Amino acid sequence: MDGISLWLEKWLRPLSKSCANVSPEVFSWMGLAASAGAGFFLFAAEKQPIMALGVLPLLIIRLVTESIEQSILDGMKEVNPGLQLTVRLCHRLSDLSMLMGLIFWEQIRPHLALLAIISMMLVSYVGEIGNGFGHSERGGLLCKSNRIVLLMFFCVVYSVRAKAVVYGYSVFEVMFVLFIPLASITLLQRMDAIINSFKRRDD
Repeated sequence: MDGISLWLEKWLRPLSKSCANVSPEVFSWMGLAASAGAGFFLFAAEKQPIMALGVLPLLIIRLVTESIEQSILDGMKEVNPGLQLTVRLCHRLSDLSMLMGLIFWEQIRPHLALLAIISMMLVSYVGEIGNGFGHSERGGLLCKSNRIVLLMFFCVVYSVRAKAVVYGYSVFEVMFVLFIPLASITLLQRMDAIINSFKRRDD
């Protein structure tokens, strides 16, 4: 796990224990709703940059709900496949919904946004492959919590300097440009971790 997730899990432990009897699906749907709301605010922020700040509390809610959800799942002796499918599907839809609003911006090159999103989804896909083989791999440079924090940072920058340009790239294009190499490195990190886990298992 990454540092942000570990810190959140430790900080939210009392709350997670009090929610132990709540189905993890509840928090999965809450995270999806928060991500969809963040996507809506990002879509509206093209015309009104201040709307980008509305993304911050929604993404914080997503981080908190997914941390509680994971703590509940870790404490369960057995997780049925239907629950696993729902949780993972909500995670993938959350990843997409929080960024889809940016694809429709006139000032963002759509191919750049799509390439960044595909790179991000490949990282998630490799993580799911690891889960399928019994190796839970959620870390890496562009892990979920890191990319959420990165998006929050660029939302703040955009709300203050909406017309800023760096070497011909707008604020969120810079974010997408960062996403692509970071996702590639994260992909290699996760593949290496999964392969090493197989080697340790064989030994």
